[in-house]
Amino acid sequence: DMLPTSIVMMTIGGGLLLVVLVGVKQHMAKKQVDVSA
Repeated sequence: DMLPTSIVMMTIGGGLLLVVLVGVKQHMAKKQVDVSA
């Protein structure tokens, strides 16, 4: 009964981590563009 819950938690955690990484990458890219300009 615990296994599905942990899988769901891992999936949600992985999704959030991916969203954060993408957001940080875009933020850094914008920063670099601003610095270059």
